[in-house]
Amino acid sequence: RALDAGKHVFLFSNNVELADELQLKKRGRALGLLVMGPDCGTAIIAGVGQGFANRVPRGRIGLVGASGTGLQDVSCTVAHLGEGVSHAIGTGSRDLSKDVAGAMTGFGLELLADDDATEVVALIAKHPAEEVAEKMHGVLRKLGKPVVVRYLGKPARKSEDGVFYAANLDEAAAAAVALA
Repeated sequence: RALDAGKHVFLFSNNVELADELQLKKRGRALGLLVMGPDCGTAIIAGVGQGFANRVPRGRIGLVGASGTGLQDVSCTVAHLGEGVSHAIGTGSRDLSKDVAGAMTGFGLELLADDDATEVVALIAKHPAEEVAEKMHGVLRKLGKPVVVRYLGKPARKSEDGVFYAANLDEAAAAAVALA
């Protein structure tokens, strides 16, 4: 109903079937609307926290993440380092799985690339399926803005094509601030 009303969706619940998630995200994308979730715990849109978001200043760093605690950590570290967050778009824990293939992650990255207030983009997520990681790298290298990535659970891959892969969340936040 929210999508039909032209509204973005923040879907906290994790009790959503995969087929329903795919359908919702496909419909949202077709309508130009975000479907943050299911299992989305954190988002900050235009300075307004949703779910388990921390209050941080507005700024030049845009975040997309399939890790709510990762988004919280990086947004707070960015603030501690003297910068702020334009938006933090949560995608839900399955978004970078092989099945969902980064449907909202890619869309969120594109939205941040088009946002004049966002000068640096950071992607923070649990490690994606390998084919999805390659797909996201292709999206990231074409954004036209500095990009920082931290995929949790595995060592950082080699930075290339203007995409900096951080070794940990603190390094990701510091790199984003330095690039801003």
